[in-house]
Amino acid sequence: AIDDPFFYSRLAGDNLHTGGVVDQLSIIRETVGYTPWYFNLLPSQDQQFDIAWAQFDDELGFKQPFGMSTAEYRHDFFNEMSYGWNGRGWPFQNSVVYKAYANFLRNYKATRGEISEADRQLLYDHMTQYVELHGRRRTIGEWYLPRTGGYRMPGGGDVVQSHPAMGKGFGDVQDYFHSTFPDMLIEDLIGFQASHQKRFTVHPLIPKDAWDFFYLGDLRYHDHEVEILWKKDWDATQDGDQSKLYVWVDGKRVAQSDDLTVPLVVQLP
Repeated sequence: AIDDPFFYSRLAGDNLHTGGVVDQLSIIRETVGYTPWYFNLLPSQDQQFDIAWAQFDDELGFKQPFGMSTAEYRHDFFNEMSYGWNGRGWPFQNSVVYKAYANFLRNYKATRGEISEADRQLLYDHMTQYVELHGRRRTIGEWYLPRTGGYRMPGGGDVVQSHPAMGKGFGDVQDYFHSTFPDMLIEDLIGFQASHQKRFTVHPLIPKDAWDFFYLGDLRYHDHEVEILWKKDWDATQDGDQSKLYVWVDGKRVAQSDDLTVPLVVQLP
């Protein structure tokens, strides 16, 4: 019986690479169920679907040791060794889910109350796993194994541990750029929110103590050059919290904020 309003999938377990076993159709939680938040399709004040995000932070759900899984780990059909979407991680899906979660925090939860540090930390933890998957090669592959790490050597064969990535590498085709990693970092985590109007918003979802500083520059936006800089300690000789977010447009400082968690709206000239 379904005891929560998650957007379920009804699919067959894919055992193509584990003996050719044909599975029966089954109702299962999959991360594709988060897609409505990607497009902001749900009523912002309707909280009945919020419970779905509990699976994003559940080790029996989608939160795995090496990265997000595409299917819930508790299900009998979970199988990361199968070349399918019943467990194995796919960067395309990370792109959808991370933005969906960022939208959930900014466009749903924030309209009813505050985004908590735990909320920010959850996105940051998932993003950190995703960055580590790139390894020293700084490359992105077609898929990854969220439970065991490693990758499958070109030409097939057993899953082996990736020395450059210390067991956390992407598998199969390398430089397989079907994710939106820059967008995850710039828009979802750092929080640059574009607009069709002559303005933009900076609304980071970074935990307060995660970084000492960040800089986003060379950003061409509506025929203007934008730079964003946040730093925790501007003067080491002074005591107290000196955290400050500054925004420059065309080389001129146009906005600032003392609070990294509050949206900063910037009007263009």
